[in-house]
Amino acid sequence: LMLPFQLSVKNLLSACVSSASIMNTVKGVKPPNVLILTPSNDSANLFSKTKEEIQACLGYDRYTIYPLPLSDVTRKPWKDNCILLIAPNLSSPLSSDELKELSSYVESSGRCLSMNINLSTHIADTVTKRRSIQTSMFNDTNDLIHVTPSDSRLKPFFTLKCVYIPTQSLTDDADITWSVIDLAKATESRLETAPSIPDSAPCIWLVSDAAFQRVSIISFLELVVPEVHTPNVSMLGKLKETGESRHDFLRSLFLLLGLECGSPGIPPLSHVYLVTSNPEYRQKYISAVMPKVTKTSNKAEQAMPFTHTCIKGSDSSSLNVYDDYSLGTPVDPPEVSTETLVTILTKPSDRQINALDFDSKSFFSHLKTRNLGRSLLIGPVVTSTQSIFTGNVPFTTCFTQENGLVCIAGQQTKGRGRGGNIWISPKGCLMFSLPLNMPVSSRLAKRVSLVQHIMSLSVVSAIRTKKGYEEFSIMIKWPNDIYYGKEAKLGGIIATSFTLGQDVTAVIGCGVNVNNQFPTISINDCIRLHNKSHSNQLSLLSLEEILAAILNKLEVYISLYEEWGLSAIEELYYQYWMHRGTTVQISGHAEINEATITGIDEYGYLRVRTKDGESLSLQPDGNTFDIMRGLIRMK
Repeated sequence: LMLPFQLSVKNLLSACVSSASIMNTVKGVKPPNVLILTPSNDSANLFSKTKEEIQACLGYDRYTIYPLPLSDVTRKPWKDNCILLIAPNLSSPLSSDELKELSSYVESSGRCLSMNINLSTHIADTVTKRRSIQTSMFNDTNDLIHVTPSDSRLKPFFTLKCVYIPTQSLTDDADITWSVIDLAKATESRLETAPSIPDSAPCIWLVSDAAFQRVSIISFLELVVPEVHTPNVSMLGKLKETGESRHDFLRSLFLLLGLECGSPGIPPLSHVYLVTSNPEYRQKYISAVMPKVTKTSNKAEQAMPFTHTCIKGSDSSSLNVYDDYSLGTPVDPPEVSTETLVTILTKPSDRQINALDFDSKSFFSHLKTRNLGRSLLIGPVVTSTQSIFTGNVPFTTCFTQENGLVCIAGQQTKGRGRGGNIWISPKGCLMFSLPLNMPVSSRLAKRVSLVQHIMSLSVVSAIRTKKGYEEFSIMIKWPNDIYYGKEAKLGGIIATSFTLGQDVTAVIGCGVNVNNQFPTISINDCIRLHNKSHSNQLSLLSLEEILAAILNKLEVYISLYEEWGLSAIEELYYQYWMHRGTTVQISGHAEINEATITGIDEYGYLRVRTKDGESLSLQPDGNTFDIMRGLIRMK
């Protein structure tokens, strides 16, 4: 690995030997601890946010990550098994006793990544060597910093300066001296009070003693969770867009400090597990799949209970369905899922269910539907929830509305949005698909293009009707997007349909950024922004709670539409719609160049009124829309 700055070979070898020695002393005892310095009362959940980012860089199976509350710094023995101390910037300065204790850890060969201005300046004053981590930086608008690492394999990223908030005087402590080192000008000054952040680059330093035995990295830039300090959506968007690049830079720093980093590569595909609210729904699932079991001429085999079937689909997509595998049957283990063969286990063990990153008990406790969502297919890693249904028509048409089947993914490797667009699918994003099988005579089957609009309404109203969230500005962008205000896209809907015999099947896919780190803004990011600008403090939302609320709304709205038509839900849709009354410029039409958006028609197409009072319906396919910029191109 090329380091993000230059070191002599002698010093680099010394660092690696020292790091290997540290690793060997802790292996075989218990996993080495990474400690994160946190406020004693961590009301802002600084630890959980920082831990999530550190795990994304180091992996989930190499180190245990614990908080180090300030109250424990001087009272508890925390240094012995600490492989790395991470010190984020806190809202108040450290006391002199805390500074001495933390500095003593660094002086005794402890590794540290510090973004805490108190600690960083103190460390810089107690070590022999300070070396710049060579980066080029410049200020962007709104005080964003653009960082370009010297290693050309590391991509540039945006971040923020650390902000020091002095709330107490440290000038009466004779043991503390502050130094400001301006590496660009090669000058150093000592102050009696805490310094301000150096304005000139570089602002990330490697500090060590003469023998390179004590190594720390101190940064006056926010390298971990800068999003929590972000005041607005535009800045947050830039931080999110380059968050993976910042993670790559962090990994390079962790490697320098002698730590092992997990691979950021695509995870392998997993089995998919059937989880139901009660045994009745599991039996409904088995009964639906049973007709697909291939008949055999062996009478003894015909008498055996259903244990395995392979359901062939289109596009080389097949499903291996295993029943009771966790109890020891069949004898042969299930096949590993591939892009063309998904393995479904219909009776997973409690251990398998508990290992999922989805709390099904919490989900079912919030679910109020009659059928929808009562049967879940949960795949920790799948290609796409949508393709499980659209790529296997025989499987999809097995299920009536009474089955209530919904497929959920922890991660997707080939998520797709409308028009073939790639949908990035990281952990923390809510990703699910569900089939709706309807008689061709039903109202919704005749207007099947409306399903994406009903789903959009369900997503937005699931949050906006929650007590306290009425003014939370999550909105519908036609035809199938979910936005926070008019600035940040939070999710999208995709719907495909086909007719088979007397039934129409619509497969609805939905992706909503709920709590993902990168690369885009999430609902919980927006809740934090909302809380900063409003007096009320809204709680962050979980995947399980939001999914249950969406399905609760969706079942009701489908029922209302079937009974009364679009008029039953139209005004509610417009309540959360961002477009009515918007003027748009139209190109590609000989006589019309401007129109006003008035709503949607009975198919969900965009309805506009021209200057002459003519009403037109524009369908999403075949025309080009950039409504956020007020542009429509007709084809």
